[in-house]
Amino acid sequence: MSQSLPPCHSIPHPGGIVRLVQLTDTHLCKAQGGKLLGMDTDHSLQAVIDLVQLERPDIDLLLGTGDLSDQGAMEAYRRLQEYFAQLTDASCWLPGNHDDRANMELV
Repeated sequence: MSQSLPPCHSIPHPGGIVRLVQLTDTHLCKAQGGKLLGMDTDHSLQAVIDLVQLERPDIDLLLGTGDLSDQGAMEAYRRLQEYFAQLTDASCWLPGNHDDRANMELV
């Protein structure tokens, strides 16, 4: 049985090297400051973003791969969008098993 695929999206690029950063398994909780295994996932993500800004200040695309939210909460995806915007407006998200695809697509 064939399954239809979502439309392909094109990201404008002048050519040459594509500078891609992948952030994965952010596990943001519904409320800011939520913890997973004793770690504040918002704080952890901000530390990674700070490092990316220091080491790779110019990127073409940010690839966010699941689990982006720990429980698929809309609030987590809204915050994630704000975090990712610190790096670039061009981002693609791939859900993981903890994500809620419908909530993710609404953001």
